[in-house]
Amino acid sequence: ATIKPELDFLEVPIAFDIDIDKTLSETGDDTHAEQPLGGIVFQIISNDSGEVVGTITTDESGHASTTGTWMGNGTRPEAAHGSIPYSGHGYTVHEDPATMPAGCKPAEDWTIAPEDMVDGTTLRYQVTNTLVTAQLQIVKLDADTDAPVRQEGFTFSILTADGQPLPTDAWYPEGSYPETFTTDETGTVSLPARLRTGDYLLRETAAPAPY
Repeated sequence: ATIKPELDFLEVPIAFDIDIDKTLSETGDDTHAEQPLGGIVFQIISNDSGEVVGTITTDESGHASTTGTWMGNGTRPEAAHGSIPYSGHGYTVHEDPATMPAGCKPAEDWTIAPEDMVDGTTLRYQVTNTLVTAQLQIVKLDADTDAPVRQEGFTFSILTADGQPLPTDAWYPEGSYPETFTTDETGTVSLPARLRTGDYLLRETAAPAPY
């Protein structure tokens, strides 16, 4: 007699999930609250094949999760306890820079090691991007001597790259500031607020004699 089981002896792979909370922080202000970032795409890359096995995207609250998906071959086994199957060489998580806000430093890739892949576990990551800002100081130099001109009265305007007035969101924090800035007796002038990353036009609009 031949005895045949009704079901094959199926192997259920070790599988796990990842959760990501994505926030934005701005430089130069330790009191600034981190804000959630939605629409940021993360790629999960197999270190065995080097191929992207799946992607997740943050929602309005900055949260993304692999829960409910399957990033292995074929369809998800009914008894699987996670969405990403075990890999002997681990995975790399890569933030897609094309989905990031302008002026942000991209997060570095990180690796999920095989020893982290406990069946049914959820690995949670807090990923914070930094929005680059800078404080601009103008120093007036003499063209012949290249020495600082210690004289007040040199006036400058900061404009957009195409010569238009700066919008309020060019500044950190947002706000309206004077359209012109004039050097003091040291020949320097510092802008009253930090500028966000971007291209700007610096235009000298007035100079005292003999310049």
